[in-house]
Amino acid sequence: MIADLPLNVTVNGETHTGTKSTVRLDNDLVDEGLRAEYRFSLHIKRGEWLAEPVLDDLATIAGIEYRVLRVADSAADRKRRIDLGEKYAVD
Repeated sequence: MIADLPLNVTVNGETHTGTKSTVRLDNDLVDEGLRAEYRFSLHIKRGEWLAEPVLDDLATIAGIEYRVLRVADSAADRKRRIDLGEKYAVD
């Protein structure tokens, strides 16, 4: 499946490899009005980053910039999920 292919992402000058997925949006993303901006999520092993991505950081993938909407831990597989959206807010 294409979502399982490795994908390189650069945030704060650090480049790491993760896997892409789309997730059913959690209620807190919907409550914050981010449904229209959400594009996909990346799953990256925890502890890989020197400077963890945070809300509103820019992430570059294949030359396209996305905005970090949320960073969440997944206890089940020891990975960090980074929800990415449009670089600029959608009206």
